[in-house]
Amino acid sequence: MRAHFRSPVVRTREVGFQYHRTFEKASQSGGKLNKVPIASLARPVLVAISRRTLTQALVLWTASGLETVRAVSTRATNHKDSKMLDAWATLCGVNKDNDDLVHELEMHDRLKSRRVADAMRKVDRKFFIRPDMHALQAYSDQALPIGYGQTISAPHMHAAALELLERNLRPGASVLDVGSGSGYLSAVMGHLVGDTGHVLGIERVPQLAQRSIPSLRRAAPDLYENGTVILKAGNALDDPALDEYGPFSAIHVGAAASDLPQVLIDKLKPGGRMVIPVGEQNDLQVLKCIDKDKEGRVTSRDMMGVLFVPLKDSTLPTHPEVPHHRDPEL
Repeated sequence: MRAHFRSPVVRTREVGFQYHRTFEKASQSGGKLNKVPIASLARPVLVAISRRTLTQALVLWTASGLETVRAVSTRATNHKDSKMLDAWATLCGVNKDNDDLVHELEMHDRLKSRRVADAMRKVDRKFFIRPDMHALQAYSDQALPIGYGQTISAPHMHAAALELLERNLRPGASVLDVGSGSGYLSAVMGHLVGDTGHVLGIERVPQLAQRSIPSLRRAAPDLYENGTVILKAGNALDDPALDEYGPFSAIHVGAAASDLPQVLIDKLKPGGRMVIPVGEQNDLQVLKCIDKDKEGRVTSRDMMGVLFVPLKDSTLPTHPEVPHHRDPEL
C-alpha cells in the first residue's frame, strides 16, 4: 500500500502553507527561487509523516539543493512525529544529539579545550530547555528562552566562559554560578571540578531554581546525589544567607552587571577568576575576565562583546579603579 504524505506546514515571515523558498538574499545573488512541497524532499527518507509535524521552520532551498533547516519552534505530538523529526534532522544536517552539538562547536573552532568538550558531552542540553520544546532545539547553537524573561545561553557562549575559567575549574575547586537559570552550566562545571569539588548555583527566580533541580537529577544524577552541585534560589549580590559560602576559585555570572559588584570580587579566592558580562541592558556589553592575584590585587580584561539579560541589584557598591586592559583580539 502506498504511503500517503502530507507536507509539514512551514510558517516564517516569508514562507507559508506547505511551500518553501530561498531567502531574499539568495535571490539577489542570482540563485533561482524554488517552490517545492516539503514532503517531496522528505519522500526518499521518510515512509510516513504524521499530520502534526514540524510547526515552524526556516528552510533554505537554492538551485543547488537544500542547504540548511533550523527548527524555530517544534513540538513532537506523538511517536511518529519524533521519528519524523529525527529523520528530518538526518536529511537536513541538523544536529541530532548532544554529541553532534559539541562536535559542531569543535569543527567551527568555538570549542578548543578537550577537557571542556568532554564535560559538555556529559551533560545533555535537552534536559535544561523548556518542557514544551522539542529536543532538537536544544542541539542548535543558539540561546533559548526558559521563561520569566530568562534564557539559556548559546552553547558557544557557555564554551567560551568555560574555557576562560578552565584553569580554575580543577578537581576540588569551589565554584559560584550566579544566575544559574536552567542549571546547565552548573552541571558542566560540576563534571570539571569532580567529586571533591563544589558548585553552588544561585538563581534569582525561584520558579527557575526549582525547575533546575529535577533537570540536574535527570542529566547528572551523581552530581546531585553526592552534593557536588547545589542549586538554590536567592540573590548572590545581597542575600545574607549566602555569606556562609565561599570564597570561590571561580565565579561565573550569567547576567550583565552595570558595574563590577564588589560583593563578588570579595568572594574570589586569591588566584581566583571571575567571568562576568558588564554593561547596561540594550546597550554595549562586554564579557570581562577578572583575576585576583595571590596578594589580592584585581585586574580586568575585556574578552568579547556580548548581550545578556540584566543582573538585578547590580547597583550595589562596585570595585574602584580596577586595572584594566582590552584583549588584543577583541
